[in-house]
Order: sequence, then C-alpha cells, then structure tokens
Amino acid sequence: MENKNEKQITAANPDDVISKVASTIFLFMVIVFGIIARNYMLPMRSGDQYQFLEPWFEKITELGPAGTLKDGIGDYMPPYFWIMIIVNALPISNRIYGLKWVSSIADFFAAVFIMKIVKRVTGSDTKAELSFAAAFLMPTVLMNSAGWAQCDSIFTLFLIMCVYYLIEGKDIKAVTCFSVSFIFKLQAIFLGPLLLVMLLKGKIRLRSLIAFPVVYLAAILPSAACGHEFSSLFTIYFDQAGQYSMLNMTLPNIWSMVKDVNSEPLGQAGVMLAGVSCLTLIYYLYKRPQVPGVKGTVVLAALFTLFVPYVLPYMHERYYYTAALMSLLLVFVDKRLTPVWLVVEFSSATSHARFLLGKEEYDLRFTTFFVTAALITMFVYYCSLDGKDEEIVLAPAKPFMSLDDEEEEDETEETAEEEAAEGDEAGPAEEISEEASEKPDTSKKKNKKKPDEIEKRFGEGARI
Repeated sequence: MENKNEKQITAANPDDVISKVASTIFLFMVIVFGIIARNYMLPMRSGDQYQFLEPWFEKITELGPAGTLKDGIGDYMPPYFWIMIIVNALPISNRIYGLKWVSSIADFFAAVFIMKIVKRVTGSDTKAELSFAAAFLMPTVLMNSAGWAQCDSIFTLFLIMCVYYLIEGKDIKAVTCFSVSFIFKLQAIFLGPLLLVMLLKGKIRLRSLIAFPVVYLAAILPSAACGHEFSSLFTIYFDQAGQYSMLNMTLPNIWSMVKDVNSEPLGQAGVMLAGVSCLTLIYYLYKRPQVPGVKGTVVLAALFTLFVPYVLPYMHERYYYTAALMSLLLVFVDKRLTPVWLVVEFSSATSHARFLLGKEEYDLRFTTFFVTAALITMFVYYCSLDGKDEEIVLAPAKPFMSLDDEEEEDETEETAEEEAAEGDEAGPAEEISEEASEKPDTSKKKNKKKPDEIEKRFGEGARI
C-alpha cells in the first residue's frame, strides 16, 4: 500500500533560481537609479510652471475643489485638474514636485506595460526586462515628467495599455484605455488611425465603441454637477486647437521648412492635407488583404504616432513623446529596426532639450530627413509581415451583445431544449433496459396466470 505521507520533492533548478534573483536585482536597480535621476531633475523649472501650473495651484487653493470644477482654470479636461486638486491637498511643501512625481509614477507603469508587450511579442524575459529599463530611463521620459512637469506620460500610458489589450484581443479594454487617454490629452488622436484600421479589419467590434462616450461622460459629469456649463465641456479641445498660430514649433516634421511662419490659411490647408494623408494610409491598409497581427499592430502603433504629428502643422516640441516610446517596442520586434527608435528618440529628446534647457537650435530639416526615412522603414517592414505574423484572436465580449450573437444564442438554446426533450423521452427507457440487463427477468413469473378449467381441458389460450 502506498504511503500517503510521502511527498515527491522536486529540487529547484539552480540556474533558474540564479536567473530570477538576477532579474529581480536588475529591475530593482533600474527603479532605484530612475528615482534618483528624477529626484535630481525636480528643481528644473520651465516657462510652463511660471505661466500655467503655479497660477493654477493658487486658483485651486482659492476656489476649493468644487469651485475649481465649477469655474474651470485651464484648457485641460477635468480629470487632469482632479489630479491637481489631490496634489494640492497633500501635506507637501512644493506642489510642483508632487505633480512631477505623479507623472513619474505614470512613467513607471508605462514601462511596465512596455515590458508586458515585449514579453507577449518575443516570449523572452530578458528582452522584456531590458525594454523596461530603456522605457524608464529614456532621456525624453526623464525630461518630460521630472524636468518639465508635463502630463504626456499619463495619456501615453493609456495608449500603451491600449496597444497591449489590442494584441491580447481585448477590444473593449483597448477602446476604454484609448478613451481615458483622450480625456487627458487631445494628442491621443495620434493613435486613432490604428483603432480605425483595426475596426475596419474586424479586430475591434463595433459594440466596443460604446466605451468612448461612457468614459467621456464620466469625465465631465462631476464638473457639470458642480455647476460648470455643460455645453462648454464638449468644446475644450476645439478651444485648444486655435490657441497657437506658428506652423512649426521646433518639431522636425514636414512643416520645418516653413518654421517661424504664421499663416492661418496655410495652416488650415495643412490640417486638411494631414487629414487626407491619414485617410489615404488608412484606406490603403484596409484594402490590403493583410490583417494586422501581434507584431503588425505594434508596428502600426509606432507608425501612426509618428506619422500624424509628422504631417500636422502647429505641432509642439513634445509631440514625438508617444512615438518615442512606441518605437522602442520595434527594437524588440526586430533588432534591425533599432535605428528607427534611435532617430525618433533623438528627434524627441533634442526638441525637448531645446525648449527645456535653452539648447541652441539646429536645422530641423536635417532631422526631418531621418524621420522621413524612419516612417518609410516602418511602413515597408509592416508590409513585409504579410502572412508571417501571429493572428490576434478576439476575446469573448460578454457585456455587449451583437445581433449575430443573439441569434446564435437563440439557436443554441433551442438545440439545448430539443436535446433535453429527447433525453427525457429516452431516459426512462434506457434506465429500464439497463436495470433489465442487471436484474433477472421476473415479469413472466409475476404476470403468469393460473390456468382455468377450460385451459386444462382444451389447452392454453382456449376461451368460451
């Protein structure tokens, strides 16, 4: 008899233990050095802090949370001011530092989701850990959050989450993340063409789009409840769109050839040109038989977040921030794409430094040439993945149900009812037959009658 108290003990592989310890130490050191680097950059001050952030905090102190939501104090959507209200209530001496640490926390989670995407695409823990380190310590990321106190890391975090859920086939979560990103910054639209391509290719179901109005309403209803004019909460981004008039603001894109030019007619025509360019690219990708797979979706995310600000006028020096993080993923998709990330990160970091550090400006047309080459490289690489990419399988979406799903469910229920009815009819007969095979047949003995006098005289079955 086997002894139940004996347990099989499997010895851990020493190499696996050492590898896990090394990974833990590496990630811990990256986080520590990242925190130290950000702490050193906290005293940096920009014109935005003097012009916007400090007056906004003073206004929040004066009006209080409810008054801030009622009157509005800036050109951002309400959720950003929720963060400022919370930071203002914290027992800290420097509220700008608090705001910088909020963006730095978003840096950390953005790096975590970069790591999750790389792990999903490559299956390699080592590559995933290296991607985390690169994303957390990139010059663009450090300058933007800890140095500049910008919120680009917040809306970009949700765009990265959107890409992660897209490749996981969770379209409702992906659209929700995109919607949250949008209510923090209008620049979330840089990823919008990817969602449209995925929708046209059947990788985002139409019913998932309900998440967008739900999230938007959730973002504005608290302000409306506090007395803010409801209609104006829908026009915040329209007001932002007309705030600047310079066709190029130190970003290397196609408008760098007319830098320092202020022309409203040319700018309006440029917006139309950019829209047509994006629609043309979307239409081409739609007409191709190729369906974006796991790698293809990542490549398109990097492509669109660079292409949209590349063709739009009025772009700021920070608007390659998202593209810099998205293009980092390409390094781990295919190492041959490493120069693409280097070009985009260089363009983004130097644009940041020019404004934040007062760096002497260089000829943007020089960098624009390499950005153009990076875009072409990404597009060609995506086309080369046709038939070589892992397919994205959509996860079941139970909260929302399409008509087709309802019909399928009705058919399933009818089939189940028919099977149950057949089972009820066949069940007793089957049980009787099984019992009959197991028990001796006594029915003849029980039903057999004693022969009467006529049967005795004339035989069995005889009747008068």
